[in-house]
Amino acid sequence: MKKKIKIIEFSGLNNNLKYACEEYLNKYNFCVIRNFLDNDNLISSKKLIFKKLSKFNNNSKLDPLRNSYEHRKIKGKNKIKKNVIEIFNPDTDKDIYKLRNSFRKMINLRNLLLGLPKYKKTFTHKNQNYFTSNRIMYYQSNKGYLDSHYDKKAGDYTKQKFGKYFQILASLTKKGEDYNFGGGIIFQKNKKIFIDNYLNYGDILIYNEKLKHGVDKVIAKNNKYSKGRISILVTFYKKFKISK
Repeated sequence: MKKKIKIIEFSGLNNNLKYACEEYLNKYNFCVIRNFLDNDNLISSKKLIFKKLSKFNNNSKLDPLRNSYEHRKIKGKNKIKKNVIEIFNPDTDKDIYKLRNSFRKMINLRNLLLGLPKYKKTFTHKNQNYFTSNRIMYYQSNKGYLDSHYDKKAGDYTKQKFGKYFQILASLTKKGEDYNFGGGIIFQKNKKIFIDNYLNYGDILIYNEKLKHGVDKVIAKNNKYSKGRISILVTFYKKFKISK
């Protein structure tokens, strides 16, 4: 199984990295870059998120312009079932989780792969404005999960404009330290791979719209591993109306 996990050692944001990523993405629909982000910074951010979200308001709603969160429990028919606290941490608001530099580096990598300038966070296509959502996904232990799916909607946004789509994901938690079982999964030839088993602090996962993925229910067998799973992503979305 380890032969299926394609790992690139990070040495710089340059065309060599781009070509290596494209080779693996074209062949396997995903790849992992080792040591892309600062380990110590991610661990500090993880602690801040756990602390701030130890208690939360179930009535809170996402706002793309502000630090905000929403507990999304979706079980409807023909919808992707999930139980996750989704957090927006935009550049337009305070850097309360100390993730600003991590998000910017992830955006720069995404832009390198798409052929966009550094730090470019928006684009317009057919008179529709798109923005980059700095997202934090918090899956609580013994509660959090995300049904396996393909990134059809987000993939369509960027494919219409650029002809390709990439999602960049980093984990702020570690399986075996913050939870015991479950976590991030991907599928290769219909075989389930627990990708969290291969990700260290500072690593990032890149995948395209062809990769089936999700989060198996995050399980902690005792209080020592009761915090859960946290991942961060940079995703292009259409500008939307705030929920009421």
